Amino acid sequence: MPLSYPALLSLTSKQNLIQLPSGSDLLMMTLPHSIIQTALLPHQKTRLASFWDQEIANGQSSRNLWATSPPGSTFNARHIITAKFIRPFEFLLTNTPLGGLLVDDIGLGKSIQAIALIGTCKKRLNTNSQWSMPTMNIFPPCLITNRQSEISKHAQAGALQAKIYHGPPCHSLSEAEI
Repeated sequence: MPLSYPALLSLTSKQNLIQLPSGSDLLMMTLPHSIIQTALLPHQKTRLASFWDQEIANGQSSRNLWATSPPGSTFNARHIITAKFIRPFEFLLTNTPLGGLLVDDIGLGKSIQAIALIGTCKKRLNTNSQWSMPTMNIFPPCLITNRQSEISKHAQAGALQAKIYHGPPCHSLSEAEI
């Protein structure tokens, strides 16, 4: 039986939801200073590690929410919060990068966390001879200049390329990280 939202809130605190257990050592990672010039606060570093784990293939945090069944059982995996059962082939999909949403109160550093994640993905994946995928940020048109200034403030000059895809003429997005 799935847990109701109030029951879920009574089982865990906001802090515990942010710090889901992970099999990775990403809490010890350092920012790529060749890309990011702003230091993160402790809660932002924890979020960055969690986001990074969601972005990479075989990340651990998302699979910690799934309990696998014993051999011979009729299901392959059960979600520990929603109690949803999934078939074997669907469980394989949880091994792919999941992405995520960054939603938080005003002033807690959503912009720097997003920019740090983009910079970290670019640096780490390029170091491993893999290409990082572009990141789409969606926000109201009135915030376009604000987001441009946030990138300029937190990223090294020329380290990240951002393109605005709004109204005519829309430009090609193939060369942009943001």
